[in-house]
Amino acid sequence: MAKEAKTKKEADAPANTVTGKTKEPTKAVPSTTSKAPPALEDINVLAAEMGLKDWEKAALFKAAGWAAGKQVTNPAFVEKVELFRARQMGAGRI
Repeated sequence: MAKEAKTKKEADAPANTVTGKTKEPTKAVPSTTSKAPPALEDINVLAAEMGLKDWEKAALFKAAGWAAGKQVTNPAFVEKVELFRARQMGAGRI
């Protein structure tokens, strides 16, 4: 009975007109031109590039829960700075 079911499946599959064999579905090939993830940079370097004052840098790092040596992407850093600047004073972590 299993052979009959297999034969029925083969009969339903589209056949190649030259060889008579059934076509197998093509597999998706991952793209080799995908973009590389953004580079991680030290938070002190990013703070210096943005021109943050010492008090603002210290408060931002405290609110974000970041310690010395932490590395993040530039877009993530900018997002945290914007959240920090828009929050209420004394609002805690961002």
